[in-house]
Amino acid sequence: MSPPPRPRRSPRRIRGRHRALARAAGAWTVAGLLAASAAAGNPDTERNTLLLMAASSGDPEVVSALLDQGAAANAMDGARNTPLHRAAENGHAEVAKRLVAGGAPLDATNADLDTPLYVAAEDGHLDVVAVLVEAGADLATRNRFGIAPLGIAAFAGHLDVVRYLLDHGADPRAADDNGNTALHFAALQGGREIAALLIEAGAEVDAREEAGVTPLDRAVRKGHTRLAQELLEAGADPNNRDNQMNSPLLIAAQRGNLELATLLLDRGAELNAKDSRGNTPLRRARVKKRIEMIEFLEERGGR
Repeated sequence: MSPPPRPRRSPRRIRGRHRALARAAGAWTVAGLLAASAAAGNPDTERNTLLLMAASSGDPEVVSALLDQGAAANAMDGARNTPLHRAAENGHAEVAKRLVAGGAPLDATNADLDTPLYVAAEDGHLDVVAVLVEAGADLATRNRFGIAPLGIAAFAGHLDVVRYLLDHGADPRAADDNGNTALHFAALQGGREIAALLIEAGAEVDAREEAGVTPLDRAVRKGHTRLAQELLEAGADPNNRDNQMNSPLLIAAQRGNLELATLLLDRGAELNAKDSRGNTPLRRARVKKRIEMIEFLEERGGR
């Protein structure tokens, strides 16, 4: 099964003439930016554009000066990113604080329905995540794929962000539009420490996404043996069947993974489980010419 699609970040485009204005007026000095703003034909529009640029560059004094001069904290670029999105993407915690104090909308969504918190979680900027959560950002907002900040942090492997979000009330059982939970994402990436945190927080070990695939299935498909072992120790079902009647052992046999096959059988996996076409693990191993797996399953009594 293909991994769930990773949310695409819309480009943060800045027109060249705004860069030229800033350079001509003294680059990133407060006076220079304000002079660039005043020199423009539409001062309000230019101030807002400059605020977006300043939020990206990470200078809190410039951001404060532009806000004081009337730049809109809810300004948006062509991809509907606000200055707070820009600060979140680039890890500028102090800029984020000043934007929040200046009235920036915490849960504004860009063209992908990403909030600033989602962006900070995806990029692993814990300090920005903390600023946003402490200001009251919604932990449960979902982007256009239905993925919440906790899910994308697990997918991206940001252990500290996952821990922080869980400690502040993020739901470890929340699922995206395809039924994938944060534990599915952790299993996909082999994130053992993240998986352990999620399980401890109450994640459903045998959660099934829309194709009937569990986190254990994901770990087996990706060859993450140690994570599979830990999921089994946490109570994962070694005989789960997805919508095509694939079991973890059928998958391991097809891939020729002896270590996983041994682990699954030792944990009670059904040796002669059949998929929707009547194939057993041994038959799958034979089709793929997995010689060592064939010998192993035959010795175990496979048919």
